[in-house]
Amino acid sequence: CAVREIESVTTTAVEVAQFTATALGPSCHFFLYDALPHYAVGSQWPANVPVYGLELGETLTALNAKMAAVGVPLAGYWMDCPYEYSRDYPNATSPFPSGSGFEKIAAAVKLVKSRGLAVGKTFNSQQGGSTSDKGFFEGTLNDVAGVAKTVPLESLDYAMVETWYTHPLNAAPESQPYTTAYTALAAFKAFFEL
Repeated sequence: CAVREIESVTTTAVEVAQFTATALGPSCHFFLYDALPHYAVGSQWPANVPVYGLELGETLTALNAKMAAVGVPLAGYWMDCPYEYSRDYPNATSPFPSGSGFEKIAAAVKLVKSRGLAVGKTFNSQQGGSTSDKGFFEGTLNDVAGVAKTVPLESLDYAMVETWYTHPLNAAPESQPYTTAYTALAAFKAFFEL
């Protein structure tokens, strides 16, 4: 299997803008939805996964310009950053001091807001989602608590709980412990109580 060369940010921005303008049109609200671990945030906060060579501000600048050029403005950035990527930032082998990954999230929120864009955060747990329903629940609530320590939660325009892992095994009902709906309800109760 040949390794495909990673496209430049500008090339990708042009492709996304053209697709969005053609397929969705100017009435859509387009967000860049991508994993924060793929990005550095300025020079202080390196990417968890540096192989991509991405910096969030540079990517937002390129995408915003290309989207505006086709008449579909970039609405914001919605970050996925599972709990473990913040807890063990930048990686489990040589983590920065405790809490640094959540400070990177705060820096990303500040950067996005400074561009006049909306910001969203997906709360979840990769390790929990790979091991058990209860593990996903606990990791996701830890994600909410960790973010709340560094980011004023009212500065998030959007938030959600999402999983694409094996767990939770069931999406609903919210009354059944550790389903996705149960986890989301608990996360948002905690979100509003913090």
